Amino acid sequence: MTATSTAEPVAPGHHQDAPGRRDDVDLLRVVCTAAVVLCHTAAVFVDAGHRSAGVAADSLTRFAVPVFFAMAGWAALVASPVRGERQLLRRVDRIVRPLAVWTVLYVGWRGGAEDALGAVLGSVEPAFHLWYLYVYVPLMLVLGAAVLLVRRAAVPRWTLALLGVCALGTALRGDAGEVTGLDLP
Repeated sequence: MTATSTAEPVAPGHHQDAPGRRDDVDLLRVVCTAAVVLCHTAAVFVDAGHRSAGVAADSLTRFAVPVFFAMAGWAALVASPVRGERQLLRRVDRIVRPLAVWTVLYVGWRGGAEDALGAVLGSVEPAFHLWYLYVYVPLMLVLGAAVLLVRRAAVPRWTLALLGVCALGTALRGDAGEVTGLDLP
């Protein structure tokens, strides 16, 4: 008697999980998302005179963002590693374009030339709620370049150039503050 593999029919309205999908990681994303929302709403309790409740909620939810970064690193290195520089740059592009649009709209909405110059030179204002994306892009570039270099797939020239721009921008921020007279963070 030989065993044969038969596909079981899927009930209407029920979708099979995508290959490689991890329910535990999805659950962790949901828990972390709820924790971030709770963390942001905890300030209401502090301002309303319930300081202990606000501080407790804030303290209990601070694990979420580091876990998101850990999941991003896991995804970049294990779950969905880059196969080439073109794929890596497409990933970066999917984040950078909307982020650039948001930054331009925010700076335009704020209206001040000093705010606009400060935003270009490193101010936290336009990035306040999206700070993690400004951190995630260089992180993704570093991890992707490391994967490509370790696998010896190719020297990721554009990726390394973008990393150089990120590093140079950070290094020159202090000089830009002195030249412009702005108090940059």
